[in-house]
Amino acid sequence: MKKLFPVLILSIFFAGCVDKAVNGLAHTSTPRKVETFVDDKVLMAQQSLTKILKPSYGYTYMLIAIELNSNASSLIIDKTKEKVISFDSQVVSKLTPGSFFYVIPPKVSDGETFEYNEEFGRMIRNYLTMAKYGVPVSDPEDAEYIVVSTIRESLDKSYGTNYSQITFSIVDKFDYPVYLASIRVESKSDRNFWYFPTKKAKPVRKLTMKGMTKIMAEGLPNVHGDPTSLLAMVEKKVEDRKVAKETDK
Repeated sequence: MKKLFPVLILSIFFAGCVDKAVNGLAHTSTPRKVETFVDDKVLMAQQSLTKILKPSYGYTYMLIAIELNSNASSLIIDKTKEKVISFDSQVVSKLTPGSFFYVIPPKVSDGETFEYNEEFGRMIRNYLTMAKYGVPVSDPEDAEYIVVSTIRESLDKSYGTNYSQITFSIVDKFDYPVYLASIRVESKSDRNFWYFPTKKAKPVRKLTMKGMTKIMAEGLPNVHGDPTSLLAMVEKKVEDRKVAKETDK
């Protein structure tokens, strides 16, 4: 009965609309100017919208009842889309252009197991290089900044709520924070309209990628040093390192 209820309501509603349209056509016998015809249609649309929005006509309650009983809005709205629940970004001090970075692979945990994910570590290193923040190094002793991040993911579920909580920080070689950020991204499954299957929540790893991307796109640019001289300084530091290594040999 729950599935039939919205169909009955819609049948009554559209039957009334068709009857009104047919009666309106039957009474139209004299030709009218195009301007008058357009004005009448605009007026009719305005009146129809007013009726729909007026609680006294009952259309609003009907639409609410249809939504509650059938979740019809899921046909046009993706309610499982990932949502940023919270995002905090704090810049303590600007980065020194051309510095060397050491990226610790993020610690990823789901509450039961954890791993140090090299894939995310490589993504962060590539971003720092391409965005000209500095030069990633493989030895932490050579680094002037260290990038530390942890990722807390929910167990990957098809139904219910999936989430990813990320903390991201950059500290200098004296362990003083330079940049701090945290973000939480969620996705909820959604029961679909009629007899369609329930829409699954977005995968947890996709939520993590969404969170990381937002930090890099909106948070990190605020801690960037002087971009005009950054590239030249990076190239100079790389060249100096090459010369130093050749001298040691």
